Amino acid sequence: SRLTQEQKQDEMARRRCFLHFLQGLFVLNPFDRWTAKQAAAHPFITNAPFTGEFVPPVDPRVNERKLAFILRIQDEKASAALAAGSSWGAGHGFGTTGAAAQMMMRARGQTSGGGQRGRFARG
Repeated sequence: SRLTQEQKQDEMARRRCFLHFLQGLFVLNPFDRWTAKQAAAHPFITNAPFTGEFVPPVDPRVNERKLAFILRIQDEKASAALAAGSSWGAGHGFGTTGAAAQMMMRARGQTSGGGQRGRFARG
């Protein structure tokens, strides 16, 4: 059975949509890669018309991952500076990540008083 020109165009459009979907999933940078929630909103999954452009909805978990990563890197740099006997970390803002995390958590309503709770709690 031969496909009509219209069927060929529909198939090519579906393939473009699928390739766009895959490109969003296979981004190497974990902060730019779509989450499952974002990917679930793609026209390939929802069967919505694909116009060639898709901007995934904002997923707050991406920002939490970014913050956790930044805090971890800052803590590692501060620890390395302290282990080396240097005061470089404190002079460059790396000695305050606990305070920064605390302020962020307070802003999100996840702490009370001076303690930290939740994902960024330190043991």
